[in-house]
Amino acid sequence: MPDRLVVSAGQMQTLREHLLQEDAQERCAYGFCTRSGDRWVVADIVAVPDEAMRTQRRTACRPAPAFERDQLGTCVRHGYRPLLMHSHPFSDTAGFSGQDITAINRYTNWLHGLYPETDFGFSVVGRREVETTVFEAAAEQFHPVPVDVVGNWRLDPPVATATDTAAIDADLHDRSLRLLTEPGQQRLAATTVAVVGTGGLGFSLTKQLARLGVQHLVLIDPDTVERSNLNRLTGATVWDVGRQKVTVLAQQLHDTGLDLTVETVPDPVEDATDALTDCDVVVGTVDQVSTRSVLNQYCVRHLRYYIDAGTVIRTADEEQVTAIEGIVQLVAPGASACYACLDRADPERARREQLSTAQLDAEVAEGYIEESALAPDPAVVTLNGTIASQAAAVFARLAAGYASPPDMVRYEELDTQLQELVTHRDSSCPTCGEEGLLGQGDRDPAADRDLGDPADSDLDLAISGGDTATDGGTPVAGTRRPGQRLVQWLTRISQQVRP
Repeated sequence: MPDRLVVSAGQMQTLREHLLQEDAQERCAYGFCTRSGDRWVVADIVAVPDEAMRTQRRTACRPAPAFERDQLGTCVRHGYRPLLMHSHPFSDTAGFSGQDITAINRYTNWLHGLYPETDFGFSVVGRREVETTVFEAAAEQFHPVPVDVVGNWRLDPPVATATDTAAIDADLHDRSLRLLTEPGQQRLAATTVAVVGTGGLGFSLTKQLARLGVQHLVLIDPDTVERSNLNRLTGATVWDVGRQKVTVLAQQLHDTGLDLTVETVPDPVEDATDALTDCDVVVGTVDQVSTRSVLNQYCVRHLRYYIDAGTVIRTADEEQVTAIEGIVQLVAPGASACYACLDRADPERARREQLSTAQLDAEVAEGYIEESALAPDPAVVTLNGTIASQAAAVFARLAAGYASPPDMVRYEELDTQLQELVTHRDSSCPTCGEEGLLGQGDRDPAADRDLGDPADSDLDLAISGGDTATDGGTPVAGTRRPGQRLVQWLTRISQQVRP
């Protein structure tokens, strides 16, 4: 069962605008959800227009059966898990009413009978809260599921969410607690972070994350330490030359005696995306724009935060420096611009990165690529340290919540300027736009299923509460009733229902 439902702030705003209108009428929407590890992520929201509602008043709502059949059939046919949502616009809080429980019973009878292998869920949306429960088809059992909103700080008001926390050593973190607060420090400690790229920038940043109090780090980098790295890999020695960078960094972290676990992955992240499955935040400190694009696409697809950090030093010749800059971009999928929205990836450089050594040599010999374009980029420990600190600060604000994180930070050393910038999603972006990868999770787009016509089942009779379905939840004729565990859950939750 999923350990949480993840929705973007943009999707939540769309939901609120539709479900919580000024007339205070209850309304409905459908979420098309996918799996992402142990999470459900929302790929799309379909609002039910008022003209497609059969019942709509201040205390009840229900779409027309034909509209409902069409949406649910489309959802399951394309490999999504349906989430049936409705509003309680009269309440700040969110909780299933007795009437909701009866409707859930009937929906479950019908849906589980029609799609016996499909998990599905129900949500009620209040003005400040969302409550969700998910039905596990294999176990025929419901589970309450907390909701995470990616970019929650962009909502007014933010959604009240249940956040993970971890035990902390208050003495160790005494000074940082005075900024982060104890709840913030506990949230930060519970955040699993992947650092992809453990060069000079990644080395410095990872050490700061550990000392901030992150308790679980995943380090991904296939490279070994070279002698030319020693002026930037803080703490590395000549004895580390030839060793895996992730191994050297993990050893240094363990030597601190801090309370943390470190997982090392000495492979290209393109071959190791499974290592990102349980991560809440992915930090990219890599040189390759193609790898940054891979990380951006993964995080947009799985609704995970992505922090992209990089530096650039430009020279006109060997003696004239024209730019010393660094950028930290926070990608909150569905809330802020992604890496692709801002056209930050140089297509020609990305193309070169995919060529073999023989292909590169051939293009240089033929004059298609300047040999200077293949030279290593300039890098110095001072610039790495500055940008690492900025990225760590963005993470701290994101995880601890003591201030809203910026979308982007840009540092210009020659002008001594540090700017915070706001970014905006591009609706036509091929990665996070309307036709992009947002929330697609682990879904295989080629796995569409031929399920027949859901109209063959009498949904209208199943849900309307007609002669064969009473308010007590009597099974509907011709449908498969879930097991006794559903009845027990319905009994439990009806006793806890809010007035």
